[in-house]
Amino acid sequence: MADADRDNAGRFVKGNKAGFSGHPERINTDGWDSSKVPSIQYRRFFNMSRNDFIKLGKCYRVIELDKNSDGTLAEDYKDYPYKEHTMVEELTFLAVMRARNELAYLKETTDRVEGKALEKVEAKVDTRLAQMSDDELKALARAEFGETPNEGKTEQN
Repeated sequence: MADADRDNAGRFVKGNKAGFSGHPERINTDGWDSSKVPSIQYRRFFNMSRNDFIKLGKCYRVIELDKNSDGTLAEDYKDYPYKEHTMVEELTFLAVMRARNELAYLKETTDRVEGKALEKVEAKVDTRLAQMSDDELKALARAEFGETPNEGKTEQN
């Protein structure tokens, strides 16, 4: 059965209702936003200086402002104006904060950003099993595990 939206070569014919013209709800009107991509935010925070990172945390209100010994603020909020941010930015910021103190979490976070290194896996397969008869395989299973699962049972149709 031929598709009415395609020609003989499989290309869309002019005036078809496939794609965005037939489904405008599928159009991405927001565009792409790097603040919504965790790996980009991880890289952003990993590449910040320590002072810039802490200042941003104070602007996000994730890091408390420094206090004097009497509990009063040693810093002024006007030095750290609130910075609007996405949940992705906040969560990746917190993950990098945690990674600063926990080596295992740093390794996990780095693996997510950089990609986990490939691990070489060796497996040896005994090809003699493929050449064995059913009786030889049953005898081998019996020697290894005792009774085979279907042994002693009759087939019922």
